Amino acid sequence: MHQTFARESSGRIWSRLPLWLGVDSAQRPFIANLRVRIFLISFTMLFFELLCIRWIPSYIRYLSYFNNFILMASFLGIGLGMLSARRKNFWFLPFPLLLLIMVILVALNKFTLLVNSTDVLYYGAGESQSAKAENFLVLPLIFGMVTLCFIPLARMFGQLFTQVKPLTAYTFDIIGSLAGIACFYIIAYFALPPLLWFLVLAVFILLLSSRTALATTSALLFASMIIVWQLQTGTYWSPYYKIILHPAIPSGYIVDVNNAGGHQSMIPWQYKEPFYRRVYELFPGSSFHHALILGAGSGSDTATALAYGVQSITAVEIDPLILQLGKQFNPDHPYSNPRVKQVVNDGRNFLENTTEHYDLIIFALPDSLTLTSSNTSLRL
Repeated sequence: MHQTFARESSGRIWSRLPLWLGVDSAQRPFIANLRVRIFLISFTMLFFELLCIRWIPSYIRYLSYFNNFILMASFLGIGLGMLSARRKNFWFLPFPLLLLIMVILVALNKFTLLVNSTDVLYYGAGESQSAKAENFLVLPLIFGMVTLCFIPLARMFGQLFTQVKPLTAYTFDIIGSLAGIACFYIIAYFALPPLLWFLVLAVFILLLSSRTALATTSALLFASMIIVWQLQTGTYWSPYYKIILHPAIPSGYIVDVNNAGGHQSMIPWQYKEPFYRRVYELFPGSSFHHALILGAGSGSDTATALAYGVQSITAVEIDPLILQLGKQFNPDHPYSNPRVKQVVNDGRNFLENTTEHYDLIIFALPDSLTLTSSNTSLRL
């Protein structure tokens, strides 16, 4: 009895789903089981939401300051899509096409911040003279595109939800959402590049598609992934940042993080900005026994401390890839020194749990974007 109802229900829902997944009355999708489809669409929506929150701000600086805008756009798109599920006839642009448009917009509006001076502590003092003006329409444009992308996903989700008993539907919804979060966590943990993120998204979209639209859907998704691949060429992706290394003079590298050129630099400590040496100039002749460096990054503060004779250093850095790049490319090789203990952790969490005592603590600009301009958002 229940199986018969499910088959009849599935036949009714396929006739009402939008053509963005290639579903029509003449062709059932690859996966017809309603519960599995709820799992798949829930996974897709949560995974795509996290993808947007992580990927877009890596190229568009405004969204680095206002990550909640993407979250709000996601919620708005999901709400509108659920409302549209009440309408039997509802034409909308296909999701793969909307995704491609969004990727193109990000590629066209990516922004690189160049810091004008090496003698400033904070971004903002020198950025206005060296960076081109950003287009203020980018923020509402991206907000709108993220919203539009979620509408066809949520419409399908809303229609599926009415075909299954509420508790069963919620169960598969929650399982799918948690699976989407877990998948993105694994991707971030292993510092995998965005092309893989979009590949996972594409696989789930294709699983929700039908054979009649497979070619078109695949072509649009492939076009998006080509652009994503071109954007990520020559980059490293940590659990937190998009990182690019540029050769520096006389040696070492400039570290570009999320399109902010000059975020860090790995050059010999003698050529670093004066403030790296300030504490040792204030206490001439002193030799600190045990120093703690929070936000140690690629090792500049650590190299300076070693040069001034600090006997033991605990270097805390939240981003394991930046720490690894410091080990590999910093010309002073501070992390190879036996006097240095490396800790991958958030600075606040480390302070709350450490039982060690220090006679010198350096806060090495531990903000997640080292931004303290009027647009800042201190997130860590």
